[in-house]
Amino acid sequence: MEARIPDAPPLRRHFAVPLLAVLAVLLAAAPADAQRRSALENDLSLVESEVAGLEQRFNGLQGEISAGSLSRSPRISSERYDEALYAFVVEDYERCALLFFSLIENEDLKGDQRLPRAEWNLAQCLFLDGNFIPAQARFKNIVDQGATHPFHGDSLLKLIEIYGRTGNVSLFNQYYNTFVRSSQDGSPTSLRIRYEMGKTLFFQEKLPESQAIFAAFPRGSTYTPQAHYFSGAILVQEGRNALEKGDEDLATQKYRQALVKFQETLGFPRSTEDHERVKDLCNLAIARLHYERGEVPDAIMAYAKIGAGSLYYADALYERIWANIESAAQEEVELRREQRYGSALDAIEIFNLSFPNDVREPALRLLGGHVRVKMASYDDAIAEYGDASRHFEDVKVLVGQIVTSGADPMVYFNQLVDDERFVAEADLTVPSAAVRKAKEDERVGEAVRISGDLYRQQDDIDDADDLLDLLERALSESASRDLLQVYRLHRQQVSSTDAAGVLLRQRLVDIELRYFEENLPSSAQSGVDAIRASGNAATVLADAQRRAQERVETLDMQAQAVATRLYHVELASRDILDRLLAVEEYMVGARNRGERTRDQELELRGEINEERRDLQAALQDLHELRKRLSPRVLTGRLLIRANEDLRARQGDAVAELDSKEAQLRDLRRSAGSSAVLSKVDDLRARLLRLDTSSGALKSRLDEAEATEVAAIKLEVSRQRTEVTGLAVEGDEIGDENTRVSGRIGKNAFVNVVDFYEDMLTRADMGVADVYWYRKESLSQEKRSLARESNIRLRILQDAFSDVLEEEE
Repeated sequence: MEARIPDAPPLRRHFAVPLLAVLAVLLAAAPADAQRRSALENDLSLVESEVAGLEQRFNGLQGEISAGSLSRSPRISSERYDEALYAFVVEDYERCALLFFSLIENEDLKGDQRLPRAEWNLAQCLFLDGNFIPAQARFKNIVDQGATHPFHGDSLLKLIEIYGRTGNVSLFNQYYNTFVRSSQDGSPTSLRIRYEMGKTLFFQEKLPESQAIFAAFPRGSTYTPQAHYFSGAILVQEGRNALEKGDEDLATQKYRQALVKFQETLGFPRSTEDHERVKDLCNLAIARLHYERGEVPDAIMAYAKIGAGSLYYADALYERIWANIESAAQEEVELRREQRYGSALDAIEIFNLSFPNDVREPALRLLGGHVRVKMASYDDAIAEYGDASRHFEDVKVLVGQIVTSGADPMVYFNQLVDDERFVAEADLTVPSAAVRKAKEDERVGEAVRISGDLYRQQDDIDDADDLLDLLERALSESASRDLLQVYRLHRQQVSSTDAAGVLLRQRLVDIELRYFEENLPSSAQSGVDAIRASGNAATVLADAQRRAQERVETLDMQAQAVATRLYHVELASRDILDRLLAVEEYMVGARNRGERTRDQELELRGEINEERRDLQAALQDLHELRKRLSPRVLTGRLLIRANEDLRARQGDAVAELDSKEAQLRDLRRSAGSSAVLSKVDDLRARLLRLDTSSGALKSRLDEAEATEVAAIKLEVSRQRTEVTGLAVEGDEIGDENTRVSGRIGKNAFVNVVDFYEDMLTRADMGVADVYWYRKESLSQEKRSLARESNIRLRILQDAFSDVLEEEE
């Protein structure tokens, strides 16, 4: 009998398929739940890592923000230091000095290895910007720190140079006694110090002390050729001193020793530009010594060794002209004499073409005519004198009109200073030849230099006044908060961390809602939906922050574009001003050539002056616009408004989050506890602690900024008083300078008129001399012909005396 499997009960047969389906669904749901839990945990881990990063970032900000000044933050100090170095590289010495001064005075670099470089750069910026007295104090501070300072030697050299420029002999001698006598090693710094000391002693005419320093230089050093040259120059000066005392033998001996020194120096290897200049100086000195000793051909040969690319070519060429003329006067052979005169004429032509602005050019105009006379080229001489006469007449007439114009002398004196003050009021432009001749007078040159310094100082006072106006407006129009850029930047960073904290709290809320959606019963899901529908102020805050930053960046880009256009407009305006000056110079020549009348010239000058005033007004407007484009002024109010708006939005977002978190706490009663919710609570607590610390940090920022703003107000008030006093003092000095300089300028123009009157007379006398030479030559020729005729007549009478006697 076959085994048989019994049939399944009916009920089991009915549920077999549904149970299998349920098992399949459960098996499929398990991985989905695991994926959801994994995604939730991953998101929570990301939030945790971001919270840790935010804490690290906030702790860094807390470390930077001290109880006192934010300028001592290492990061801010580094940024300022780099900015100062960049300003030094681009030769913005004023800004560079201000930045380094701030770093040093605030002790931001105390104990920092960059401090010595900052001290040197500050002193160097002041020196290069022409502020010698403050630069002197800074260099002295470095020197007083001793030889351990890396810039000790360089600072000492600068001190020596400043003392030489300012004529402070006592301090120079003090440093000489302190450093030079104790600095006998062969290091480059020691050699540089000794070389500069020797030069200064030479210019102080302390020849034995200077010679002792230069004679001790070792062979092969960088400064040996220069020191050897100065040794020769000292011997020359000693020879001149001996000659003044009547000791010709000693003078001759010194001159010979000097020639030997200069010749030895020429034999030294030349590896730098300074050595090349020393070679040219030696050749120039050798030529002059030969000329003084009457060895003119040797002098000419030495002058010829100085090439056209040399700094001393103009001096060598000018002196070679006179050496050729002297050589021609000593030459007995007619052909060679003519060659020497021809060489002199060639050199005169080269000089006038190469150096048209040289103060010796007027004398060479006459000298060319004199040489033509010596060569008996009378027609050429007359042409030379005629050209010179017309040139002298043009300058004399124009300067004479300035002298007799009755205008304020400063109107024309400022053209000697190359300053635009009052130039628009001038009816005439001072000819460049008259400017050069006027400045040749030492008193005029000194007055021009002083006036230029006064004008620059007045400009600096005006700039300081403008900056104080800007500060006072900022201090009066704004509250203490967000006024100073460094505090503003830190406050923005703190606000940025706050906003990031708010967004992280919102993400924690989202994670908690997702958790509840998966774990709460359906009866509690309405609470989750209500929280989701209550809005998202944190996202709105992030969008507002992004838009505010974009607005600031856009405004900054637009400001840069406008600044570029302002720069080009300023260049164009200054170019037009230069062209107006050229037009004025052209009008002077046009009137002298008879192309325009005096009335036409004055009418055109009126139009030019009006155009100049418009251009100067435009330049002033550009200056004001440039100040308004300053980031502190341009973006200050925008940032303040943006920060206020962000603070309001952040307050709304925090209030909304507090409400959501309170509702979530109510939902937890139904969900129970879990690891996810515990981690959410922990992260939320960390974010709330950051928010509390942020509030305390902002309070410290407000207190620190309020303290610093109060100090700034006090300092601005003090500096306003000081600047006002300087302005009053400057006006008084300016009035006195106007009175003195105006008188000096008027006398200078009178002297220029007298000079060109004398040159004009000399040119006319040269023409007269040519005609006199011609007359004398013709008279002598007629007398010679008459004598020759008488001699021939007597010879004929003697030859035919017999015939004549027979006829009688």
